[in-house]
Amino acid sequence: MSRKHIAVFTIPGIGHINPLLQLANALADINGYRFTFFTSGCFIDIVKQKCTKGVLDHEWIGIDDEIPASSLDVEDQFVLIPVLYGQYPVGLKKMIDSQWFKDMNFDFAIVEHFTPGALECLQAINMPAYCFVTCGLAAVINLLGFQRLFEWAPDFVFTAAWRASQFAQNFLGGGFLPGDLSSMRPMMYANAYNIRNTQATIINSFDHLEGDGIKRLHSNPKYAHVKVIPVGPLATLQAAVKPAKVSAPLSAEAKKVQQFLDSHPPNSVIYLSLGSIARPNAEQLKEFYLALKKSNHPFIWSLDPKIRPRLPDSLLTHSESTGLILPWVPQQLILSHPSTAVFMTHAGWNGTMESITSGIPVVCFPQFGDQHDNSKLLERVGCAVVVPRTVLNGRVVPEEEIRGCVERVVGEGGEKYRAKMQQLRRGAEEAAREGGVAWNYIRSIGV
Repeated sequence: MSRKHIAVFTIPGIGHINPLLQLANALADINGYRFTFFTSGCFIDIVKQKCTKGVLDHEWIGIDDEIPASSLDVEDQFVLIPVLYGQYPVGLKKMIDSQWFKDMNFDFAIVEHFTPGALECLQAINMPAYCFVTCGLAAVINLLGFQRLFEWAPDFVFTAAWRASQFAQNFLGGGFLPGDLSSMRPMMYANAYNIRNTQATIINSFDHLEGDGIKRLHSNPKYAHVKVIPVGPLATLQAAVKPAKVSAPLSAEAKKVQQFLDSHPPNSVIYLSLGSIARPNAEQLKEFYLALKKSNHPFIWSLDPKIRPRLPDSLLTHSESTGLILPWVPQQLILSHPSTAVFMTHAGWNGTMESITSGIPVVCFPQFGDQHDNSKLLERVGCAVVVPRTVLNGRVVPEEEIRGCVERVVGEGGEKYRAKMQQLRRGAEEAAREGGVAWNYIRSIGV
């Protein structure tokens, strides 16, 4: 019997593609499927270069969407949203309507939830499709809510009172996203459309963490047709399906990090990474540095090179034996090392899953979007401390407060946070084992 051939459509975002590749790995290993990935032709070379987590027999194809090459130099990723959502669906429709695509004989498709236009084109040729959401359940619920609002009132204007509300301040990042969501509406509508109109919505989460919320969503008559299946954490599932037999050679940067971690005792190192989208100002960076230096703990700080110049060299008085500030770090290596004590994070969903997979408690500095919901989820479970309002929400967090949050996790009495995270880790491992919830959901996809 021939292997099923799956078409995968995604935007060219590395943080979206990597978990999508982990999903494909699991489907290839457990179900025997093979894959062809499609993304913007403008970004295809960068995607091939940066996404190294391969899938057997897969290939990447760039869609001729006529997105200008100048888009590669745009630093503000949100500026690209109108371009991507304007051009991408045109090239996508032309390709899917072609005889070449029909001759590929795909069995079904997986559409990453940010991908505009793909599902409508697939529906037109009666191809079954699944939606893959790279966020948690809270993002799914928020997107469904915004879509209902836009359908109810297409010309709805977000008032000043709404923009001043706590929810809006959290979601918009205090002005990081446009207050009227004008440039975001097509994206949010496409996200929700993909979730509502597929065979099922696959999320990188697991039953022990969000199972109750998924049951409540399924019991809501407004969303009775929305089926959410948790297949994560995908990193845990991938390790369960195909344990690594030989470690890949470490890069020079990774070796430096490994040596640093090896030189410090267990549960002693602070790891700080706030992602690459939200960029704290110089004042906030200074407070982060002072908090790390005065913590009396060794630290590793992954700092985006685009904002590194905001931190003056004259301020940096630590030695490399006590702290590393690097433009890139092997995050999974750090989180899985016994020397790591706490992860200071913006609480993006990928990092959230990685911290759970590694059993490392977190201090959350949420910035915008689903990060506040992710932080609240971890705080409610008991494995995180959350700084409620950060620089994007109108204030600079002083170093004393940052140190206080970290000390709650790594100091006296902090063992409870690690114990809760270890409990979550065991729940994730249980879901990912053969016959577990995540494994069985993987088995059901495309069957």
